[in-house]
Amino acid sequence: MAKLQCHAGGGGHSLDLTYQWFHENTETPLASPSGPHHTIHSARLADAGQYWCQTKRGRDLSMLSHPVRLCITEVPVPRAELQTGWSEVFPSETVEMNCSIGAGPDRWTYTWYRGGQEVQRPADGLKLITSWADVFPTEKVELSCRVEGSSAWTYEWYRGGQKMEVGEDGSILSIVASTSGHAGRYTCRGRHRSRSVTTDNSDGLTLDVYEVPVPRAELQTGWSEVFPSETVEMNCSIGAGPDRWTYTWYRGGQEVQRPADGGTYWCTATRGHRNRPFTTRPSPVQKLSVSDIPKPSLKLITSWADVFPTEKVELSCRVEGSSAWTYEWYRGGQKMEVGEDGSILSIVASTSGHAGRYTCRGRHRSRSVTTDNSDRLTLNVYGESMVASGFY
Repeated sequence: MAKLQCHAGGGGHSLDLTYQWFHENTETPLASPSGPHHTIHSARLADAGQYWCQTKRGRDLSMLSHPVRLCITEVPVPRAELQTGWSEVFPSETVEMNCSIGAGPDRWTYTWYRGGQEVQRPADGLKLITSWADVFPTEKVELSCRVEGSSAWTYEWYRGGQKMEVGEDGSILSIVASTSGHAGRYTCRGRHRSRSVTTDNSDGLTLDVYEVPVPRAELQTGWSEVFPSETVEMNCSIGAGPDRWTYTWYRGGQEVQRPADGGTYWCTATRGHRNRPFTTRPSPVQKLSVSDIPKPSLKLITSWADVFPTEKVELSCRVEGSSAWTYEWYRGGQKMEVGEDGSILSIVASTSGHAGRYTCRGRHRSRSVTTDNSDRLTLNVYGESMVASGFY
């Protein structure tokens, strides 16, 4: 920002004075402002040059002021120079770099950046090569340590702050078969091959070694006894956390695609590479019973199946040993309307219209299962009541 000020003669500032500003010529005043100050908020090269001002009271104009020259130059670009004899340096080595604008008094302060950040010591990158940092006994783990873009380093490894013995250049830490003793927090650092320079420690990586997990086999349907044609769903899972496992089902010791028939089932979980997979112990067994759909029993409760008009008849329909069913009744193959759960069919006063062959079947209260029809029972309704006769 540049700010110019115009001073009126005689001291002070009169409210009836206005001001005119000129740039590069005295013929055409600038459109604004009309006050004693001319401010350029965002200076450009075009704003450079000579400026004049002039006061005006009514029709009277003062003489032009002496010109003031405004100089605007391009933003300078500093120069960074390495004063030492090499361009690759490390902490503990003496290094000197110089940043300067050029000739003239140096009234600048300087800030250094590398990749947008202040210069740091070289940092190691600790990375997990294998798939997981949460492993199980016998699983393989590999970690790498690298100073990116340089082969001038060997590496040291630490677990829980204690130095570990590693071979070769130490860039790869390989645990062939994990045990609980391998759990802990790992860090690494680089040591220069030819100079007495050591990097800072890498960020830490925590390796967890868990007990061999046991998956859980669970029946997702609400019952362990199913009927033919019903859908069965079982689930095998390890528990909390990301599920990176594949599961295998077994029935009676044989691998199966999915649970379907009755029997004893269990499952295992596997993860890892094909050449070295890790498989859990078998889950506890889950029993699945597949039973034939029961056939209801149709029984005569009252005494006779051959009755006369007005006689009462009661029939029952039951799946023995289960209260999970409601019942439907049919006479001559036609469905009848019955109340409640349908287990009792009551005819209060027989008529000839009640005669026929009766069957029933059960419908499960909570599942889409229907029994076969019961055996048939024939009800005969004769034309007239028997009349007793006697001798007097």
